[in-house]
Formats: sequence, structure tokens, C-alpha cells
Amino acid sequence: MDELAKEKALNEELRKQIQELQRQLEEAQIKIGELKAIIGRHNARGAGRKVGSANSSRLERYAKFVSLVEKRAPKEDIMDILGISLSTYKRYMKIYQEQLNEEESIN
Repeated sequence: MDELAKEKALNEELRKQIQELQRQLEEAQIKIGELKAIIGRHNARGAGRKVGSANSSRLERYAKFVSLVEKRAPKEDIMDILGISLSTYKRYMKIYQEQLNEEESIN
């Protein structure tokens, strides 16, 4: 009987601990929701490219990219001249190739 009483007491203590942890978790989730509402967006600093904002410097850089590609300049030279990363080079090249495919399908 003594062991049964100890086991019941232990179970009750564990149940209380679980309830306390669940309460703490709920409070933390509420706090997270409040903080997200304050921030208002995932990217609080506004970093990254802006969708739909084709500013003139980006358009000029892409036009220069197209010019260099059509002159068959090496990839490294294009990246150095324009000051772009490999990721940007690949993105521009993808756009350029898509435009070429569109022009071919029209003709």
C-alpha cells in the first residue's frame, strides 16, 4: 500500500507540473501573438528586393547586363563590371533567356 500511495502522489505531482507547463506555454503563445501584432510583418527591417518596384538603377543595370551578354562578355567580367553577385547574374540570365524565348515564340 505504501508504494501505491507514493505512486499516486508522484502522479499527482507530475500532473501539476504538466498543467503549469501548459499554462506557461499558453502565456508564451499569447505573448508571441502580441509581439507579431506589434511588428506587423515578417520582415521587420524591410530587407530584400521589393516586388514590383523596378527602379531606374535596377533597369539600367539589367540593360547593361543584356548589352554585355549580347557582346558575349565572360560571366566574371559582367559580374565585376556591374558589381553583382552570382545569384543576381543567374537571375538576370534567367530573365534574359525567358525574354528570348518569348520573342522566338512571337516570330
